[in-house]
Amino acid sequence: MNDRFDLKLFLLRIIRKYAVLILGTAIGALLVGGGYLVIKLVFVKPSYQVRAVVHENLHYNDELGQFTYINGYTWNEFVGTDVIAGMAASELGGGWTKERIAPMLSAELQSDTRVVYFYVTGRAQGEVQTVADAVIPAILKVGEALPEIEDMLIMDLSAQPYIVNRIPYAGNAFILGTILGFVLAFFILTLYVIADDSVYIPGLFERKYGIPMAVFEGEAPSDALVIGRSLTDLSKVTEGSNPDIYIVSGAHNGVLIDKVLFDLRKKNALPKQAYLLKPVRWLIRGYYAGTAFPNPFLKD
Repeated sequence: MNDRFDLKLFLLRIIRKYAVLILGTAIGALLVGGGYLVIKLVFVKPSYQVRAVVHENLHYNDELGQFTYINGYTWNEFVGTDVIAGMAASELGGGWTKERIAPMLSAELQSDTRVVYFYVTGRAQGEVQTVADAVIPAILKVGEALPEIEDMLIMDLSAQPYIVNRIPYAGNAFILGTILGFVLAFFILTLYVIADDSVYIPGLFERKYGIPMAVFEGEAPSDALVIGRSLTDLSKVTEGSNPDIYIVSGAHNGVLIDKVLFDLRKKNALPKQAYLLKPVRWLIRGYYAGTAFPNPFLKD
């Protein structure tokens, strides 16, 4: 409807469709978050894990006057070497190799502590238990291979393999879905609002067409010239009659208004007064908030 982009009206019309944003946000969260849950819980086979909590007794370096130190990254890399994975493979024999066992092993070192968490993880519960039974003794013998370690003491050990958390990023998935849903809904709503050529604000109509417009609440007279979503019959409009016109607010009728006024101009019957039917009260109030607008409708 407007010849130029009106940011204030655009934002008010976006706010008016807030339900679309809420619905789009909810759908996005359900699709992404729910999809993540379905994939993880239905289509992905669960992983099993055995955890060993081990205290490392570090070697004291007399020359440096301090304990030696092995960081978490080193431990995580070290579990896959010959000292642990290789020793476990030798213990198991058969088809077990270091290359097969190493991907099942991981380690974490708690900050500023000497407590290391060792994990054996795999898809088959029985295999996890088998590997764990061979890996734990290998861990306890690390001190024989590393001069930095005096000995290793098991503080806690899983009684049996347990299922690893299958949905560790469920919260992230729902948050991502919420953001994507809101952005997509806002984008679609923006296109809808920009494409909407309806009349909402009397003053904008007056600025474009030069015809005074007032708000009109209630039903238009039965013989009135009403411009809604459909074409208006102009056959009864006589030359030079200048009939009042009633324009339905928010009816996506901008193109139709242009056509009707063009036809009336050809008949020299251009209206002297226009009325806005079914006005959106709060939208008009919000648009003119803080400004003087001589309209009784805004003084209620």
